[in-house]
Amino acid sequence: MNRLPLGYFSCCGSGIRSQGRTCADKDAPCGLPASGMTPSPTTAPASSAADPACANGILNKDGSVCCTKPCGQCGGTGCNTFTGGSSNCCAGPIRTANKSCTQYAAPCVMGATSGTPKPTTRKTMVGVQPGGTPLGTREGQYGVKVDSLLMFQKVTDLHFDWVATEMNRGHTVQLVLEFFGTSLKDIAAGGSDGVLSDFANKAKTDGRQFYIRPLHEFNGDWYPWGIYVDGTLHTDLLSDFKAAYKHIVTIFRNAKAPVQFQQGYNNSNPRDDKTPFKNFYVGDDYVDMVCFSLYNFAGIPNHSSGTFTKLAGDFYNQMTLATSKDLCISEMSTTSYGVDKPAWIKDTWSSIANQFTRITTVNWFLENKPDGNWDLNNGPEQQAWINGLNSFRSTTAVRRAALQLGAPGDQ
Repeated sequence: MNRLPLGYFSCCGSGIRSQGRTCADKDAPCGLPASGMTPSPTTAPASSAADPACANGILNKDGSVCCTKPCGQCGGTGCNTFTGGSSNCCAGPIRTANKSCTQYAAPCVMGATSGTPKPTTRKTMVGVQPGGTPLGTREGQYGVKVDSLLMFQKVTDLHFDWVATEMNRGHTVQLVLEFFGTSLKDIAAGGSDGVLSDFANKAKTDGRQFYIRPLHEFNGDWYPWGIYVDGTLHTDLLSDFKAAYKHIVTIFRNAKAPVQFQQGYNNSNPRDDKTPFKNFYVGDDYVDMVCFSLYNFAGIPNHSSGTFTKLAGDFYNQMTLATSKDLCISEMSTTSYGVDKPAWIKDTWSSIANQFTRITTVNWFLENKPDGNWDLNNGPEQQAWINGLNSFRSTTAVRRAALQLGAPGDQ
């Protein structure tokens, strides 16, 4: 039933129950009491029905209004005749009702809270994993300056000087720590303490803030630290993951290192498993930012594909309710297989700026791999990315005076 138009959280019993909505005080989707029982009041907040990205509805042309799915189209001539009528399908009546998508499901108004338009302005950070091309070279080629370098290091071969060198170039570093050759249980028991403590002490001496993302994409089955095995969730591995993650954070905090921690999810669980993402959350005490990877595989069979809104909506809706922490995109790109890649890039920048307003950090993965041509491989793709970056910064009012560099190669 999760393949039905309204999806898992509207059409499947387990998905509806996971939201805590009762029919005593909520419209469908909601849960009924067991036979013969009297409905009891729910303590779920009204925001449990929120759909801030309109993932379960349909946007009108300018993206300001979210209509219900059965409408088939949001707004336009004859919208009052669509399934659901004018109150669900016409922009005018929906704006008049003024229900914010940050608090309600469709029909609702995008980016509004308590009757006041929600600002898209916020402090943002844009990062790049530049592949084999040095980040400074890319900046010179594109005529832009990015905020951050996405760096990967194996714990068995850590180099703080690599982090320091990039910070000397004016970039914040987001360091992905990869724990190959060990187990979650061993990490939690202190098996990597020596190298982590040495690195943490060097960070403390340096004194500049950067970000660390340990055990990234843990809710998958493709890394040794994954909590799924062959597509099946292992609760013992989940327990080990939380213990290992907390242990890593504790080492850096005990050293008083100026590090912010990112918990990095994949945007979906293996085999479309619907275990709520909040079940995997380590907790606000150990997390400074919640991140998720998102790739549009487009024409590649048996992989996720679609618009940014389609691919990000479920994770975003769940985690904006689970925590007040900022959200970030760990890694992101699209192939060009069967998709207009420049158009996808343009739409994605716009969606993050205007709809997904809890996302403050965006990282693009610009490296071709055997599983996809993720880089910006031609002029139109590069120009769409550059234009999107500048528009994103202008919309969010960040670094307005430094959107374009005066000369190639400026640092």
